[in-house]
Amino acid sequence: MSREDMLRFVEERIEQLRRELRIFEEIRSALMRVGAPPEPTEEDLDSLPWRPYPSGRGEWVYQDEAPEALVERLRQEGKPVMIGRHLYSLRVGNTGKTFISRREAKTG
Repeated sequence: MSREDMLRFVEERIEQLRRELRIFEEIRSALMRVGAPPEPTEEDLDSLPWRPYPSGRGEWVYQDEAPEALVERLRQEGKPVMIGRHLYSLRVGNTGKTFISRREAKTG
């Protein structure tokens, strides 16, 4: 087998493995969703007992006051998540209690 043939074989195999990896990642994602609590709607989230920050720039609720699905998604993402018109973040306060912070996303 020539060098070019071997290189072509390796490249094709790498591409095949990438396709298989994408399929397995999709299967994993689907399995993680099975039995998971449903994603809260924007209306569900608006009905939580939000407390405004003194600065007036956002609101917060304790983690145990929020839907489990929201808390889990924020943990999995590890970064702020946009839902509807708000950006949600998981935070730990000075007392060690975990809470969810939200602020209206800037538009324009």
